[in-house]
Amino acid sequence: MPQISANNLAANELLRIENAITNAPFPTTFDSEVELARAVLRLRFPGYGCGGRGAYAQSDGSTRSVFSVEIPMLEKERYFVGRTSGKQVTVIDDFVMRSPTNQVKQVKIDGTQIRYYDEKGTLLREKQM
Repeated sequence: MPQISANNLAANELLRIENAITNAPFPTTFDSEVELARAVLRLRFPGYGCGGRGAYAQSDGSTRSVFSVEIPMLEKERYFVGRTSGKQVTVIDDFVMRSPTNQVKQVKIDGTQIRYYDEKGTLLREKQM
């Protein structure tokens, strides 16, 4: 009999659920931020969290929007970062990060670098674009 977790998920299923969320194909362009948000919602595991982390204006006039999907019981989230220019949204980053204290609260692009910060201004992630 599988061991059941406190949240009624079988412990032996957690890796399968993580792999399904982490490796699910995700489109790279959307007609609007609403469409991006809907795609994130479809990826969510029933009973667990997902949503927007904020929209951050950039010096070039575009906006970066951050969305995330909780990976059940593993203190991880899959993040999606969209760049809005006009109405079209392009996903410029898609990654998994531990989540209990390291929530993305700011996104900054400097040349070809994208940097993610928490609420204290601590750098969480840096990526070459």
